[in-house]
Amino acid sequence: MKFLLLGGGERHQALCRALIHRGAEAVYLDDEPALLAASAADVVVFPIPTPPQILGLDINQVIAHCQGFSPRLVGAWSTPPPPGCENLLASTDFKQANAIPTAEGALAKVLCESNRTYHRSQCLITGYGALGQALCHRLTAYGAKVFVWTRRDVTLPGGVLDFAFGSAAPAFDFIFNTVPAQVLSPQLLSVLPAHCRLCELASPPYGFDHEAARAMGLGVQVLPGVPRMFPHSAAELTAEYLLRIPPD
Repeated sequence: MKFLLLGGGERHQALCRALIHRGAEAVYLDDEPALLAASAADVVVFPIPTPPQILGLDINQVIAHCQGFSPRLVGAWSTPPPPGCENLLASTDFKQANAIPTAEGALAKVLCESNRTYHRSQCLITGYGALGQALCHRLTAYGAKVFVWTRRDVTLPGGVLDFAFGSAAPAFDFIFNTVPAQVLSPQLLSVLPAHCRLCELASPPYGFDHEAARAMGLGVQVLPGVPRMFPHSAAELTAEYLLRIPPD
């Protein structure tokens, strides 16, 4: 199986090596002439996440060129993908794999900006998908008291508490949002302790008003594309997933 990896920087370079290590044929292209000269591949992988432009060309131009040799077109979009493309973020398996470097990177970045440890802290996680679960597992292991808000009816691990908006908010030390909708109201933000740090891990429209939170003196970190912090590990997980993609 031949893969073409279009741009994507260090993460895609590492992905190319990981695919070759597993016996696949893989080529990393990092400029427009090389892309336009490409004429054969089984799978074309766009940068993760996938931007509107790739190697200086509009995504639709890239898709049109690649469709000339009929590969599978794979990318990662927080919105519906262009016609004919497969969205990694629609795959439960990929989201679970991608949640690992995302959770570990976010926890590291937030901790470096805080004067508190996670041990004995009170943490709120909004959303309990793959990323929320990965965060919950790691924070619990650190010895944090973890609260979870979710729209779904889920069974939480032992010791993890369900949080309902409208109830009295504990003095949270850390809040991690994974929901791409504004679920943290200004009223909730206004009663948080001044030392509370909020980490935004969702895509727009985000889980809360970042500027309003900053105006209240709260620490806000918006962390898109966290797996890029760990290109080797992210590439290994992505390669394993891509080689499991079933044929048409």
